Amino acid sequence: MTLRLVATGALVVLLIWPRSLVGASFQLSFAAITAIVALHEHPRVRAATMRRDEGVIARLIRGILSLLLTGIVVELVLAPIALFHFHKSGLYGALANVVAIPLTTFIVMPLEALALLLDTIGLGAPFWWATGQSLDLLLWIARNVSTFPGAVATLPSISSVAFGAMLSGGLWILLWRSAPRWFGLLPFAGGALLAATLPNRTCSSVETGAILRFVSMTVTWHYCAPGLEIICGRCLPVDPANLTLLSIWTVFQEHGAAGTSALYR
Repeated sequence: MTLRLVATGALVVLLIWPRSLVGASFQLSFAAITAIVALHEHPRVRAATMRRDEGVIARLIRGILSLLLTGIVVELVLAPIALFHFHKSGLYGALANVVAIPLTTFIVMPLEALALLLDTIGLGAPFWWATGQSLDLLLWIARNVSTFPGAVATLPSISSVAFGAMLSGGLWILLWRSAPRWFGLLPFAGGALLAATLPNRTCSSVETGAILRFVSMTVTWHYCAPGLEIICGRCLPVDPANLTLLSIWTVFQEHGAAGTSALYR
């Protein structure tokens, strides 16, 4: 896998579905694979992770460190995209992947392949059960990691300018192979600073009076009387004109359809 091959794949997708460029799926997929390829094309990383004549324990440690490094880089690259589209990003994915990737590679996928193969003679059921158990274990890992303190970073919104700066800076770093690549840190850091200094946003449910207030990277609940929302620490009347797609989506996540329907009453 090379960056040229990744670029060719992206070009083919864009020729068929041009509008996918602005979608989270395209951005996350190609950002992740570009980060992985660029990382492992670096001479130092390639020298550190290449196979060599060494003991089993040393080889295992080298493999785990390679997985961890790859996970950290991918998390850093995907964080701005996840925050822009979903207003949240996981921080411990690299740690979880140290277990999740070997589990998927060496247990889940072989079991699924065996189940599909043995289905042709009607003997796949036990392997489908084992596949389900391994997937349950994978989900258990994901759920438990997500409950760790500070496991999820949240941000109410990122302006297009901030997102564009981080995206262009990240691409510059990934695509260049020589010293000028680090100039990409300037727009990336500028975009991150701009995103982190956005003013606080609020969204509300008129029916319950529950207020979700974003403060920097944390989320805190405040309560006012029904029909009021917190603005600068004070309970003031809700202005329906200020409701945004973000506030509707957030209330839907926390209260379900009943909460969102209250936004329009």
